[in-house]
Amino acid sequence: MSDNDKQLYVVHAVDTEGPLYQSPKATALRLNELYDLGIDTSADYRALGRVIAAYARGQTPAGGREDEIAHFLSTTEFLSDKAAYAAAVQEATSQDFRHQHADPQGGPYRWSWFVLDNVGTLINPRRRLFGYGQVYVNLREAFTNRDSLELDGFYWHYHQIRKDDHPFIKETNFHACDEYNQILCRYIIEHRHFPAAYRAGYCLERWDANLWLENWLPFDFSNHAPSFDYDQDQRVRDEVDFWLRAPNDWSHYHPDGHDLERPGNLRRTMFRSLCYKTRLYTLTEEDVRQAFVRADSGRPTVLSAFSHDFRRLAPEAEGYHRLVKKVAAEFPGVRWQNATAVAAARAVLGRQPDGGLQLRLWYQDGQVKAESSRPVFGSEPFLALMTDDYRFFHQNFVRLGQTRWAYHLRHPGMIKFIGIGANDPAGFSDTALLVRDGQNFLPVTDTGYWAGSPE
Repeated sequence: MSDNDKQLYVVHAVDTEGPLYQSPKATALRLNELYDLGIDTSADYRALGRVIAAYARGQTPAGGREDEIAHFLSTTEFLSDKAAYAAAVQEATSQDFRHQHADPQGGPYRWSWFVLDNVGTLINPRRRLFGYGQVYVNLREAFTNRDSLELDGFYWHYHQIRKDDHPFIKETNFHACDEYNQILCRYIIEHRHFPAAYRAGYCLERWDANLWLENWLPFDFSNHAPSFDYDQDQRVRDEVDFWLRAPNDWSHYHPDGHDLERPGNLRRTMFRSLCYKTRLYTLTEEDVRQAFVRADSGRPTVLSAFSHDFRRLAPEAEGYHRLVKKVAAEFPGVRWQNATAVAAARAVLGRQPDGGLQLRLWYQDGQVKAESSRPVFGSEPFLALMTDDYRFFHQNFVRLGQTRWAYHLRHPGMIKFIGIGANDPAGFSDTALLVRDGQNFLPVTDTGYWAGSPE
C-alpha cells in the first residue's frame, strides 16, 4: 500500500438557515429551562441583557456550571440581520481567508452550504428570512467575489414541518407536510438548481425520509453517530437523533431500507458529520484522530463537521482547520485535502465519470418528454410544474427506457413552466426548463437563479 492510498477529505458543512434573532427574554427562558437558574424574565430587555452578559463571562455563580453555561451562551451569538450576515459570509469566503486555511497541496478552504427554506409556519419570532428560496438567494448575493461561488457546494437542508405550523417542535413524520416537494419544484423552476447532497434538520431522519430521499439524492450527510454513550430512554424522550446504532468510525455506508442506521442494500450513501460547536456535542480532537487512523489504514475517508451560518463562520473554520493540522502532524503518510461534500463523496466512492449529466426536455403531441445522457440516480428525474396562477406541483413520469421518460400533460393551457432536475450516481446534477409560448412549450436558456420566477 502506498501513501497515495491514504486519502482524507475534509468537509465543512453549513446548515444554512440565514440570519437569526433571539431576544434576551428568549435566551433567559432557555437558560432557566436548561440550567434552572431562576432568572426573572419579567425584567426589561436591558436588565436581562446585563444578566445574560454576566453569565456569558462566567461571573455569576451557577453551582459549578459556570463554564458550561458560558459555552452554551457562546453558541447563541447570532447574526440577527442581513448586513451582519453578509459581512460574516464575505469574511469566510474571501480569497485571503480561503488561502490562509488551505490544505497542504494549496487547495483553498471550501464550504458545503446545506440550504434551508424557512416555510410552513404562520409565526416568525426569530425573524428568519421567510419564504421559498429566500435563504438561498440571500446567501448567493452575499458573495462579493462571484468566482468564489465555484469553489463551494450548494445542497439541501430540510426541517420536517408540522401540520400545525409550529416552528419550534420537532416533527418526526417526514410526510406530515409535502413542503419538500414544493421546495424542490421551486429550486428547479426558479433557480435552475437541483441538490446532490442532503442534511436532515436536527439530524432527524427516520425510515420515511430514508425511502423518499433514496429516489433523488445520492449523498446524505445526516449520520450524527457520537463517540460516547447516550441513554436510549433519554434519546427517545428528548427526540435527540444521535444515531446511536450507526457506524461512528467515519466509514460511509449504504443504508438499509428498514433500518437507516445499519448498512443495507439501498443505493444512497450515508456520511458521518459532527457538530463543530454546540451545547450537546462538539467535534473533539479524538474524533479527528479517528478519521486519520482510518485513512492511514488505506481506506479513503471523509471527515465532516458542520456549523450554522447564523453565527460567524470564520472562527469555527479557523478552529476546525487548526485541529485538523494538529492531528495531521501525527500521520505524515496521510494526504488530506479540503473538499466539498459531493467532491469528497465522489472521491471515496471512486465515482468520477467524464462529462457530467445532461438532461433534455421537450413537449410533443400533448406529452412532456425527457431524456438523460446517462442513467440518473433513482428511477427518474424530478418533474415540476408551475401553473399560470403560481402554484407548484410534482408529478411522476412513465418510464420508457433506462434514460427516457414521458408524461401526459392534461391541461397544458394552465401550465406556465415545466422543469426537471436530476443527479447521476456521482452527484453530477442538471436541470431543464420549458416555458409556455402560445400552444407550445419552448426551452428556457437562462440558467441563473430566478430563471422561472415571475419577477
